Amino acid sequence: MVKQRQLFFIAAFAAGCCDDQGEVPVTFGWTLEGQTPTAQNCGANQIYLWGHRALDDLVLISDGGIDCTLGVATTTWLPYAWALTVQLKDPVGNIVQASVLSTDENPIFILDRVPLYLGVATLTPTDAGVDAGVADAGLSADGGEDAGAAADASADAGEDAGAGASADAGADAGADAGDDAGLDAGADTGIDAGDDAGDDAGADAGPDTTAPDAGAAISFTLPIGSTNPAIANLTVNWGTATDNVTPQAALEYKLVRAASTGALDTILEADDAGIVMDWSSNVTSQAATGLLANAPHAFAVLVRDDAGNTALYAPATSVSMLHAPALQGGYFYVAYPDSTASGKATVARSNGAPWAQVGVAGFTSLPIRSNDTTLAVSDAGEPWFAATQDTGSWASDTYTYAFDGGAWGPKGNVVGTCQGTNAPSLSFGGRNTPYLALRASNCITWGMRAVSHDGINWATFASHSSLDTWAAFSRAFFLGSELYFFTGHFASPRAVVLHSMGGGATFAQLGADLTAAEVNDGLRPGQIMALDGTTLYVAYQDPATKKAVVQTCNVTACSFSALGGGPFSDGEVSGVGMIVVLGTPYVVFRDHARGGKGTLMKFEGVSWSTVAAGYSTGEIASPQLAYNQATGNIEVYQIDSADPSRVTIKTFPGPVGAAPERPNGTVGNIARYLDGGSYVDLPVAIEHAASLQIGNKVYLIGGSLGSSYPAFNLDAGTTAAIFAATIDSDGGVGGFTPSAYNLVVVRKGSRAERIGSYVYVLGGFSGAGQTTSTPLASIERAPVDSNGLAGAFTTWDAGLAQGRYNFATLLTNGALYAIGGGTSSSYDSNTIERAPVDLQTGNVGQFVALTRVVIDGNNVLNGLNDNRWTHSAFRLGNNIYVMGGESLSTIEKVVMPNDGGIDDGDGGLGTFVRAGNLVSNRNRLSVVALFGKAYVYGGWNGTFLTSVEMAPIVGDTLGTFTADSGVTLEVGLENGTPLLTNNAVYLFGGYNGTTRPYIQRGLIAP
Repeated sequence: MVKQRQLFFIAAFAAGCCDDQGEVPVTFGWTLEGQTPTAQNCGANQIYLWGHRALDDLVLISDGGIDCTLGVATTTWLPYAWALTVQLKDPVGNIVQASVLSTDENPIFILDRVPLYLGVATLTPTDAGVDAGVADAGLSADGGEDAGAAADASADAGEDAGAGASADAGADAGADAGDDAGLDAGADTGIDAGDDAGDDAGADAGPDTTAPDAGAAISFTLPIGSTNPAIANLTVNWGTATDNVTPQAALEYKLVRAASTGALDTILEADDAGIVMDWSSNVTSQAATGLLANAPHAFAVLVRDDAGNTALYAPATSVSMLHAPALQGGYFYVAYPDSTASGKATVARSNGAPWAQVGVAGFTSLPIRSNDTTLAVSDAGEPWFAATQDTGSWASDTYTYAFDGGAWGPKGNVVGTCQGTNAPSLSFGGRNTPYLALRASNCITWGMRAVSHDGINWATFASHSSLDTWAAFSRAFFLGSELYFFTGHFASPRAVVLHSMGGGATFAQLGADLTAAEVNDGLRPGQIMALDGTTLYVAYQDPATKKAVVQTCNVTACSFSALGGGPFSDGEVSGVGMIVVLGTPYVVFRDHARGGKGTLMKFEGVSWSTVAAGYSTGEIASPQLAYNQATGNIEVYQIDSADPSRVTIKTFPGPVGAAPERPNGTVGNIARYLDGGSYVDLPVAIEHAASLQIGNKVYLIGGSLGSSYPAFNLDAGTTAAIFAATIDSDGGVGGFTPSAYNLVVVRKGSRAERIGSYVYVLGGFSGAGQTTSTPLASIERAPVDSNGLAGAFTTWDAGLAQGRYNFATLLTNGALYAIGGGTSSSYDSNTIERAPVDLQTGNVGQFVALTRVVIDGNNVLNGLNDNRWTHSAFRLGNNIYVMGGESLSTIEKVVMPNDGGIDDGDGGLGTFVRAGNLVSNRNRLSVVALFGKAYVYGGWNGTFLTSVEMAPIVGDTLGTFTADSGVTLEVGLENGTPLLTNNAVYLFGGYNGTTRPYIQRGLIAP
């Protein structure tokens, strides 16, 4: 009888981990029933260790066999979960015994670097009389019992392979006669070769429950461009992970994307997010294509091992492509590195239609850095572009270009020293002067620098040498004599506002530091700063909450505070844009709480309210705000993922009564309008007409006709007729024609205002004058839409407190005011009346007279200092100026509160104070306000005036008027109707002894 013994197998990792092929050295040992194997016990038998993964071929791990007497051996195997088999062979290669230590369903997992019990195999030493003819002995399922149970009963040798082989065990030698080779070592999964010993092979190994270790953090590579400026690509990179079992080459990765990192905080969230790349092995980067351009995108990477253990890389956010956007004249411009032009710059624009290329593609001399570009458009519609271009050896200069309507031309480069310049930001100042703020090196440190362009070269405007690692400018802006910009620190989570100290040579910090960990967020693009009077507003993403926050301070003594008390959005935001209209701040942003859609909010005196939450069809990028004076609406320009081939323009009701967007420049002589050598006149001679601009339409409403016009079925005198003309994109006014709609009654000296979806015409005379008719208290209205008048005028139920003509009107957030003018009880008056308005319904209530209170000789509450009629009024921000009138040169001003004019219990307007004088007395005058200048022209003071007066405008404050000797009115007229477009000032009609049909125009020069 052959005595059988049991070998107990133990494996342990060697110290250290993996070699450069990913293999792990393993020490493999065994004992003989707790004793060291000896020659007597082992004889010349050899031990072989085999292994395989599921569906893989069997692999010999112990190459060449191991002397059974050694008790220990070192071999290598790949760090997988393997199924193991031990074989014991005699000197001639016959398998003496085979033992399954694990199976595919119950594999051995490499868990750590401590000894790991594997299993037991049965040993039959050769010197104990092993039958040399026993081939491929089957698995002993019961601790040595049925050792020959798998023998082939019909072996080729003609022997009974199992004869007597298991007699002592009492088993049927031919039980598995059909198995031929008898090798059934792995057939019964999980069989314990030493079951009698109570040892389950592999049971103590346990499953692999350790997740992989993530590699280097996620980073991004920005591309050189895209053929569609609204669509961009980027490459996501991450480091190689490691695992305690699975080799690096076999680890699998999954790349996912969401609107914000908050949606990728856990493995479960990330696994359910949008898939950019599904599970793939041996990969550490992936292109993310077709992204919404110039928008933040959050990415996460999942990694898993062969056992399904999963780990999550920390989510990260990148902007897909940092375009340089600008908004001007209803067009949204973008500049971008163009992949079809070797990464050089291309500019495109859209006004809601598909993108149109501006000039040639790839107009820059070198490829540009996508995150170092800036674009600005002058008031004259001329795009300027600046970008950092590498000049080699870490050096870079900022190159500038301008588009003259036909081609892009170089405007010089801003040369730095040593490492050069970067982070440029363009802005336009007075008279359309380009200013460029950037970061520049002086070989020792980095600092802030601003330059201005004189038409030929760039010259230093101001600098700051001590902010060496600051960069990431906002869109800088020039106001009065100061340049403002917002900049953040690379190394510390803070930002500052800098200004040029009244045009001095050195920048100074405005107020204290602002904590802003992610200063790039919302800085480029976006209007993140605004100045209203002396109040500066800065909007950005709060680093602690990721919500929107607006900080304010008075620029004369800046101490920043959060408007509304702190962050105010519902959740995380990015791409913040801001505008302040009539003292009301509006912010728009990409709302991550709503899947990256757009949300618009406004501040209403005490707290922030939502105008529209998640208003866009899809995710948005690059939102920017504009105020349309003609419609009274807030407009949002943005790229929308639902239709990224074009810009989406969303319109929302806004506060009303603000001064129109004012062009920048100087008015030339105001002369009769010539076209092809012939005068262009109105179809009728008219004076005393009210005027209104709706979109690109201008209307002359009512008035007095100098003659009869049978072609139009019109009689001379006061009229109910309305004439309309179209303003083209260049600011030119086409021919006037009769409108399809007329007033209910004839009116002259009336006033017109648009409120919501209606236009109202108030007061005036229906006869020749005060001696022949009573001033009208009635009001009529007609519906309007974006295309102009949309229906007939009807009499409105409410009216003025008393008949009033040649007065001024002021429309605020909640009220309509009638100021001065002739009344039914006075030739001229100093009184004011007010009616409530509902901007949502467009309804106007009954006017009520305000109580005029004289404070002193220069200050009057809720009334004028002087009696006025045929005067003019205009608005600069919250400052309302009233000037001129019959035999008057005086000017007075009231500052409207931010709440729209309700500053006391009876809804009064405020205190009018004296604010200077015109050069001469003027009545029936015309006034227009440009960005930096106000012009007064026309009128009468005993003669019909051709002189023009001009006053500077600094911020929203009007300076002193002086005679403008270089500008005249060709024909002196009174009672004409003025109009301001983006390239000219106009005077329609008027009277100088005869009512005239003249159109006089003065072009605005940059």
